[in-house]
Amino acid sequence: MLSRFIILFISIPSVFLCAQEQYNWKVTLNKKVVLQHAPSDDTSALVLRVKKEQLNNNGVFKIDYIVKKGKDLEGNWFRTLALFEPGETSVYQKDSATQLYLYNKDILKLLWSRKKLIVYTWATPPDPAMAAVIRIRREKMFTIELED
Repeated sequence: MLSRFIILFISIPSVFLCAQEQYNWKVTLNKKVVLQHAPSDDTSALVLRVKKEQLNNNGVFKIDYIVKKGKDLEGNWFRTLALFEPGETSVYQKDSATQLYLYNKDILKLLWSRKKLIVYTWATPPDPAMAAVIRIRREKMFTIELED
């Protein structure tokens, strides 16, 4: 009896650890990876500083959100990637996506007057009734700053 209890006690945490979503993401600017994230990183300290010269060409700014399990949460929840001003106003949002593409000229336009953007992500369930009941929380990915 005691051995069953011990086995049960040991196996429960391993089930919860396996059930957690394992993800990472990377940011590409002009075909170069400029920022990467692993699940253990502290996202509050991640800042991508770009210069105007880096955004003056016809390149692409790209964010790839990669879920290691092959699907986003249970039941294929919808992933949203969004750019916010520091005042918490959304300036660009892409729903149902694990990738966000912006031409360099477009990201430069967004950064020109603001100088700083914060990239957030969140997941919403496919069922609207469930989405109305649960609390959806944004997760900060990183901050983009325009350097002079």
